[in-house]
Amino acid sequence: MRALWLTHPHLFHPRDIAPYTADGIGQMLLAGHVARYYRQEGRAWAETMGTLRGEWGGRWSTLLEDCDLDALRVASLVRQGGYPRLAGDKVLPFWLRVVRDVAGWPLTNVERLPLPVDIHVAQSTLSLGIVATEGEVVTLSDSLKRAVRAVWAEAVPDPMALDPALWTLSKLFLRAGKPCPLGLATVPVRVVQS
Repeated sequence: MRALWLTHPHLFHPRDIAPYTADGIGQMLLAGHVARYYRQEGRAWAETMGTLRGEWGGRWSTLLEDCDLDALRVASLVRQGGYPRLAGDKVLPFWLRVVRDVAGWPLTNVERLPLPVDIHVAQSTLSLGIVATEGEVVTLSDSLKRAVRAVWAEAVPDPMALDPALWTLSKLFLRAGKPCPLGLATVPVRVVQS
């Protein structure tokens, strides 16, 4: 995403992106290695930016401030429509964490959002033995996602803060066949998409 920001910063500004077609936006996303299905992603990006222009004067800051910087209110608003691809169970909490942790917006209630469980977060959780499993290959099901979210919500006050560490542990170490860099024993398990 950083590379995309550096090469096509206009993509992140709703007013600057207005002259581009959805296909043109998709091509830039593809070139920036952000989208595999560039036509769908281009349409979704264009619709999101159009909603932002139409309802919030083209400013993310206006949307965030009108929700009193409350991540739960922002999430509720985004789920009402007009923000395709941003409103999903994985992307929305991730995006709001990035808005808080990377962009520096002082959002409240981010810790109350559901942990965005993907293959990597589930892989780390199972490999560390935090959630028990049977077998060496486990499907990333809705029930597994709920179990992972529940265990971390009970264990720590801000599960969202664990997201980058859990994702990185799986992506760079566990799924790459490397040992845990912390020296922790791991359970031999592989999480696969359903």
